Amino acid sequence: MATQSIELTAEWVSLTSGNQSAFLQIETGMAYWCDSDAEPLTGAAVHRLLDEIKFTPPMKIWIRSGPSSKAKVIVTTWE
Repeated sequence: MATQSIELTAEWVSLTSGNQSAFLQIETGMAYWCDSDAEPLTGAAVHRLLDEIKFTPPMKIWIRSGPSSKAKVIVTTWE
């Protein structure tokens, strides 16, 4: 199990590869996430992260901040 703090920008970051579970909590700012095999395209449907959420396999999660802001999230992943 690994816990880390991630500073997000408007660029997509791969959070899970489909083999791990993850617990994600927003610390500052606004973040968006989606389940996608590859980096989401501009205009892709996304979910807004308001507080915290748990992901399980086979989800392949990508996260980013809002388009004109930064965000900080705390993430714990495990297999």
